[in-house]
Amino acid sequence: VFEMAKPWKVPESGRVDYVYYPVKMNLQELSQTHPDPQKRELLQDLLHKFPEGLYIEEVQVVPGAAPVVHHIQVHEHTGPVKDDNDGMQLNFAEQLMTYGFAITTKLLGSFTPGNNDNYRRYSENGRTIGMHVEPDANLLFELHYTPNGTAMMDRSKVGIRFARQKPDAEVKTTLPFRRRGDFNIPPNQSHFTLQDVQTFEARKPVQIERIRPHMHIRGKSLMIQILRNEQYHDLVRELEADGKTEEAIVSNPALHGKKGIAGETLLIRNSSALILKDLAFAQD
Repeated sequence: VFEMAKPWKVPESGRVDYVYYPVKMNLQELSQTHPDPQKRELLQDLLHKFPEGLYIEEVQVVPGAAPVVHHIQVHEHTGPVKDDNDGMQLNFAEQLMTYGFAITTKLLGSFTPGNNDNYRRYSENGRTIGMHVEPDANLLFELHYTPNGTAMMDRSKVGIRFARQKPDAEVKTTLPFRRRGDFNIPPNQSHFTLQDVQTFEARKPVQIERIRPHMHIRGKSLMIQILRNEQYHDLVRELEADGKTEEAIVSNPALHGKKGIAGETLLIRNSSALILKDLAFAQD
């Protein structure tokens, strides 16, 4: 379990900029300093077996003050972190200065209220699946707070279970839609769309584990298409034709539970790009 070194005070009211909180993990160092000798020995054995890094097979993000937590994202962080590191409250301009146009570090886990994806276990049906992390990597918590009239102290944490064996397949995460400095919704428009493209690394079978829209109350609809053999195919319609459409995996109940991306996995063959098309927004 990896926890914020100090509690973060959330005020009773007002707008709170995103908080970025580095949390120390560094498995190489932890294998020498962990207070539990059994876990210390286990980490040493795993790092000897996997010197290039370990694989996460289960992860759960838990908020310290759930009533005021809008979301938490836990990223792999390659920079140094001190034991007593504190968070940084950053506005949009400061985010760009600190992290560029996007947070490109790997997303390991997340929390949003009411989401059935706050706990993730990647292995299923006898097939082992894991997410790789560097042996000296640390963590970066992105925290979005929404004050509710009562000041609270938040000390969120993440629980991670590392695989004992190298998994059959590796999970990779990406934030495919737009960059932070290129996502501007104009005011007073009832319908506005944005488009983007996600290209896979190689032309080989790709299994999509899950897709999660995050559009807040501005979101109206989301169309996802696959470019296959120079033709666009609507992913949702293909799933509906196979009788596999389930409730969309969404991170905000404001999407009203509309039917959307299937919760089960999908094997896409001979695909070169995932097209995120016609992301529509309403006037706030």
